[in-house]
Amino acid sequence: MFDLFDDIKGDHSRIGAAKVAKSNLFVDSALLEKLQDAEGKLEKLELHFEYLATAAEKSEKLTQANRT
Repeated sequence: MFDLFDDIKGDHSRIGAAKVAKSNLFVDSALLEKLQDAEGKLEKLELHFEYLATAAEKSEKLTQANRT
């Protein structure tokens, strides 16, 4: 699941609201706002995935410790 998230985030980062804002292209402010919002949400998702991965790793370590 984390790999799939990385693929989605990677595809989105090629668009990049910051890149669009700095470019000479005319972009509707509503579209730029949506891009910034999407990037913010992806960052929050990434933090949640990192938390879940850390929690799973701790759980696995506890399980292995309990087996011994």
